[in-house]
Amino acid sequence: MDRYEVEDILGEFKFCEYKGAKGTIPYRLHIPEGGAKGAPVLLFMHGAGERGTDNTLQLRAALDVFARSNPEAAQAVIIVPQCPRLVPPETEVEETWVKYPWYLGNYSVDETPETWELATVVELLKKNIEELEADADRVYVMGLSMGGFATWDLIMRHGELFAAAMPICGAADTSKAEQIKDIPIRTFHGEVDDTVPPTGTRQMAKALRDAGASDFDYVEFPGIGHWSWDLASSYPGIGAWMFSKRLSDRIRSNDNKPTGGKAMKTVKDKQVLVAADFAGVALKNAVVAHLEKNGWTCTDVGVKTTDEEHPEMFHRIGFRVGSMIAEGEFERALIFCGTGMGIHIAASKCPHVYAAVCETPHSALRAITGNNCNVLAMGGHWIGHNLGIEMAEAFLYHNMGDGYEWWPNFYEFHKLAYDELEAFDYEEYKANGFQVKKLGEVDLPDCPKPEELKRR
Repeated sequence: MDRYEVEDILGEFKFCEYKGAKGTIPYRLHIPEGGAKGAPVLLFMHGAGERGTDNTLQLRAALDVFARSNPEAAQAVIIVPQCPRLVPPETEVEETWVKYPWYLGNYSVDETPETWELATVVELLKKNIEELEADADRVYVMGLSMGGFATWDLIMRHGELFAAAMPICGAADTSKAEQIKDIPIRTFHGEVDDTVPPTGTRQMAKALRDAGASDFDYVEFPGIGHWSWDLASSYPGIGAWMFSKRLSDRIRSNDNKPTGGKAMKTVKDKQVLVAADFAGVALKNAVVAHLEKNGWTCTDVGVKTTDEEHPEMFHRIGFRVGSMIAEGEFERALIFCGTGMGIHIAASKCPHVYAAVCETPHSALRAITGNNCNVLAMGGHWIGHNLGIEMAEAFLYHNMGDGYEWWPNFYEFHKLAYDELEAFDYEEYKANGFQVKKLGEVDLPDCPKPEELKRR
């Protein structure tokens, strides 16, 4: 019986079988050295070439590269089911994870019933998580080709199970983008794939971005055909990104959205919260006038004019803005006082607020692209109106990682920092001997030299 490299890298993969209500699925199971209790879980979905009933072929592609490139995998429970090629009584119709012609790309989930194979995989996944006492908060799914279809299908039908997903050269249903936009996703495809066309992934990527997906990225490999899975599995920082995700983070983020069915007002829809005290009101009014002229809706919750008789104090305005960000009413805010500092300190007392005091367009740009700040503070005492407008535009028209695609791991490094900041609890930090509870590791190489950038 064949033995594949992933077994040499990670160790034993036990031979298992699950008999579900609709059929039997063989699968391989890896238990990390430290045991399964409390460990993260990775569900790996193979491609069409690994179908069968030998319970071995499914280990041959991509998983070895992923394990070798991402040491985090060694700490995970890994479940690798095998899709049968033919099911007795054998027919000429081959089994697949998703019943849809691959060459057509995207499909309709509502018009394509879930296969018994995928339904059984969900059953065996839940069974293993429960019986092994693995960490249900850290369950991940990745797959290639036919398994890329499966990965998309699983998160569209069972998104509540997965903390992150990594579909490779698959296809999905663009009408479900709004439904899965909060699931962290990294997807990959080869530019010249003539087996599963990249147009499906491109369309899904656009649909997710249009829906406001906050932790999504699509990487297309130039000149690469269908065999893109090794490049994807060794993509810099992909393991650290995946294993840093927690289902509870997504739930907590959704819990922060306002009640009453109101959606967060986002920069994608040109909605922004603004506020100023008496010292920042003139600068605020100039910035708001410019933004409104360009189609923005600015909700003002601070001092409105320079001649108010009893203007509210800066910190009270800061608390109000901070609370509206914390409660998920607005995605971003612009705040103004004399220096920008006092109102910034007040807003920062509220949870989930990441406020930056900036004095140049470049620092405002880096506040969002590098630090994912959601509140920008400016000082009316020394920032001119035109400069303030430039800063607001730099902050509002960009997202985390924008403009730094040429720097390997830039996004992954700063996203890990953001995630650890969001998860930080002082009492837990103190009880842990003032040691940070790390959610992963990402190496950030030195900034490429100018001559190296010219070659990119």
